[in-house]
Amino acid sequence: KTAYEISTRDWSSDVCSSDLTTEVTQSEWKKVMRTTPWAGQQHGESASRHPVTWVSRSDAEEFCRKLTERERATSCIGSDLEYRLPSADEWLYATSAGAQTAYHFGDDDEALKSYEWCARNSDETRAGGPRDVALKWPTRWGLYDTFGNVREMCIDDVCGGCWEDEKVSCQIVRARRSEVDLEKTGFRVVLVQLGGPKATATMRSRR
Repeated sequence: KTAYEISTRDWSSDVCSSDLTTEVTQSEWKKVMRTTPWAGQQHGESASRHPVTWVSRSDAEEFCRKLTERERATSCIGSDLEYRLPSADEWLYATSAGAQTAYHFGDDDEALKSYEWCARNSDETRAGGPRDVALKWPTRWGLYDTFGNVREMCIDDVCGGCWEDEKVSCQIVRARRSEVDLEKTGFRVVLVQLGGPKATATMRSRR
């Protein structure tokens, strides 16, 4: 057994609009933080559905704190819930979706381009850089862009691959890395239950 659980939950409210199946987007960041840290930066094209980049781990943690306050104030979540960055172990458990293969979808290298933006396909139509989230197929557990598009900050590490990484960096066993390259790194958040025996990481999808 793991020390946490991963679950999914439907969410249809226009007020409670966070989508935990994707990386945090520029649009979501602006709603909470009212800043545009990517503006004027390398590969910092403004696009509402692009994952946010050019933010530090402390910036991401501040986003989580403000998002928690915002959604508690509008009764989207209770006082026993909060948003935070996942740990690297939580991230890997959720994004691998129980797979025991090279990739979260299996071992077929050719199938990678259907699931992730990486060096094999990100330059097909334009210069490299982040793409809109959720354009590729999700994992079996409904998460998008887990090992491609941008790397993802966790509490204790950076995980996943980005648009310029070769296929080997998109493999589960190569998921963790220590360096943070703000140009190529974003983050996703988890919603956790406070004070319980387990940290329940909840992924919400709007339908």
